[in-house]
Amino acid sequence: MELRSSFEKIVDEVAQVARTMPWENRDFYTQWLAQQFFLVSHTPRLLCAYAIRVPLGSRAEFDHILHHLREETGHDSWILKDLQNLGTTPHNFRPHAAGAALIKSQYYQVQHENPLTLCGYSQFLEHLSVVVAGEIASRVERAFGPQTAVFLKGHAAVDVEHSEDGWKMLENISKDLEVRILENLEMSASLYLQMLGDLKSKSLGAPVPQVA
Repeated sequence: MELRSSFEKIVDEVAQVARTMPWENRDFYTQWLAQQFFLVSHTPRLLCAYAIRVPLGSRAEFDHILHHLREETGHDSWILKDLQNLGTTPHNFRPHAAGAALIKSQYYQVQHENPLTLCGYSQFLEHLSVVVAGEIASRVERAFGPQTAVFLKGHAAVDVEHSEDGWKMLENISKDLEVRILENLEMSASLYLQMLGDLKSKSLGAPVPQVA
């Protein structure tokens, strides 16, 4: 699938940048966790908004969304455990502008365009977890001890299946919809990289990485 190869290329580029992030820096890591909390808290709501727009005759698509909703519910509690074990909570942080833009754009696309374009965002994050979350989790636990990478380790495990399930749903979509999903992927990757770079700058004073 051409769409999948495009995803893999962009995700690999983002993963390379993610590996350069200062995960052993407590300030960076806690900021990143808080931003993930703000993103993940919207996932069940985005899926509910998607489910409402699925036509009555599209039973397989509707069942897929309900299954995904059950799988994603409660993942924000993983982040709360990590932050608690690091001595803080999400309430000590504010949502990053790029992260807020990323979420708001997903609601717009689900409600006003084709809801399946949400896959450009969800497949991006899930495939990114498959590629790099386990590696980052190991670095985090070496730096801060056990039970500080619950979210990373959990997603490294469950997103393998989630990602493959997503590809099955995208097997027979139209070329026009592929283009729109790819546009969302590119936007999601760009905003996510902007957020990573800004968090790094705040914690280390480093320059912001750019997508090639």
